[in-house]
Amino acid sequence: MGINQEVNMIIVRLGGGLANQMYQYTFYNWLNNRSPHEVYLDKSLYEHRVPKQATDPIHSGYELENVFNIHGDYASLKDIYWSRWLYSAQN
Repeated sequence: MGINQEVNMIIVRLGGGLANQMYQYTFYNWLNNRSPHEVYLDKSLYEHRVPKQATDPIHSGYELENVFNIHGDYASLKDIYWSRWLYSAQN
């Protein structure tokens, strides 16, 4: 069974340390300037770890706001989970 759903948003998932976040944010900006769709950042990987740092003690979490005062348009948890479900249903 296929899902016939038109894509109207792109979500860029942030992960890793500060250098990876900078690269991912650059990609988000590039998409935001070129795509006709809404583009959002997903920082849920950093916000919903319990306990914090348990799975990745090397990285300091989400750092773009702390280090560079960078803020983007963040996807809601509802949109994040919906997009993951839609992607897994199509593959």
